[in-house]
Amino acid sequence: MRRRALGQFFTPPALARLMARWCLADGGRTLLDPAVGTGLLVREALRVRPLLRVTACDNDPVVLAACAATLPATVDLRCADFLTDFPDERYEAIISNPPYLGYKSLPYPESIFAFYDQLCGIRINRQSNLYVLFILAIARRLSLGGRASILVPSDWLNGNFGTPLKAYLLREQLLDGLIVFDPNDTIFGDSLATACLLLLRRGRQEAPIRFAYLCRPPSGDETDLDQFIAQAGAVACYKPGELDPERKWLPLLPLPAARRVSTAEAAAGFVPVGQLASVKRGIATGANDFFVLSREQARSAALPPSLFKLCLSRASHAPLADITSDDIAGLLERNSKVLLLDPPPGELPPSLEQYLQYGVSLGVDRRYLPAHRRPWYRVEQRQPAPILVTTFARGAVRFIFNRLLLAHLTAFHGITLHADLRSEDWVCERALLSYLLTPHASSALRAQQRLLGAGLHKWEPADIAQVLVPDLRRFCPGELAELAALFDRHCLELRANHGRTALQELDRCWSELLRRM
Repeated sequence: MRRRALGQFFTPPALARLMARWCLADGGRTLLDPAVGTGLLVREALRVRPLLRVTACDNDPVVLAACAATLPATVDLRCADFLTDFPDERYEAIISNPPYLGYKSLPYPESIFAFYDQLCGIRINRQSNLYVLFILAIARRLSLGGRASILVPSDWLNGNFGTPLKAYLLREQLLDGLIVFDPNDTIFGDSLATACLLLLRRGRQEAPIRFAYLCRPPSGDETDLDQFIAQAGAVACYKPGELDPERKWLPLLPLPAARRVSTAEAAAGFVPVGQLASVKRGIATGANDFFVLSREQARSAALPPSLFKLCLSRASHAPLADITSDDIAGLLERNSKVLLLDPPPGELPPSLEQYLQYGVSLGVDRRYLPAHRRPWYRVEQRQPAPILVTTFARGAVRFIFNRLLLAHLTAFHGITLHADLRSEDWVCERALLSYLLTPHASSALRAQQRLLGAGLHKWEPADIAQVLVPDLRRFCPGELAELAALFDRHCLELRANHGRTALQELDRCWSELLRRM
């Protein structure tokens, strides 16, 4: 728990060896590890070049003491914060597995961001992970011709917070390569983050930049990084001018079995979801355990039904392609937590006053989101969406028709078509869902997903909004009605568990429609 709180995740030895060999390949004589941890990366570097002059630092004295016992006395170990207390020295090689902490957990004030804004000439996204600051600080300490190998999660490649970092690396001509590991390989052990090896080289000019996707982690038998990539992955090379920092970079990887949406598709009647609909996250309560109750919990607290609205708080609450009144009745009967506390304005009943006092005793009112609400117990109001999207998924993302317009928490994003496409019988919503169910949509969805690890994928509202889909405005009412009816048949088949004929027919129907577009 202490390591996780500090954002510390250890590097597999076989990968550490490849990182050390790559950053020392040009004969570097000075090496820096700015977050040395237990010293594994430094030990591997000294195996490559025993006479290397090494400087290493860490701001965790406990870990640093353990590290000192494993490294030779010639290593210059410093107990310092690399971002605030480390001198601006230059090194021919830098190797690092920096700490990973989300922006809500960062122990730094706004001034540290402002300092690096000015130092690097960019505006750093304030929702950046801590490792972004480390990458910027590392880049500035590379001497001319120097190399850096940095192991970080891959979320910056598709995340908005990565845009300034990508722009900086391209502007300074530092980016030499990106190597992303298969998300099913848990390189970081107990973290779900997908590993990305970032390779920097100062003074590389306009040489092509390698983007590699690795299908397996290193075994320890590989002699160098190039050999490993040749054996275990696929590579694409890009000129610096071909890389746009504003765009997602994960789709640029040569992913196995992935097919990019072609230029022809993008031009022939396909539009981003965001042109047809708004995509918004679900309700964030800040304390689901307190604000979302089962029917039995509500009864035990003597809280009347008028204080609640029905909600979907977990992806498991909607396992099929739609959700019906029978589904909700079953969830209530099984005492699933589907009652969202949402008291109307006005005088509070005594039972609610008592329950809120219980929340205060737990410190719920002091948590981040409740503390910023007035009153703290009034959850945010969001209109329910007719189409729900699971935020996380192992495998393919799931889309659900929210027939009852139930409230939904952050386990789901919501898609609401623009007013000109809405109708009382939800024809366009069901037609869009029918497309998203078919293999035709799979490559466009993969292009926008964020890879975490252990097969876990993540989508933000902005990712869903960028997925290319057929422009529903190009189809006649009869075509849309046929698609909607097939979607309804598919929902019934899923419930009856008697075949997939409707889904097969949907696939054929969309194939014909797309052929005519």
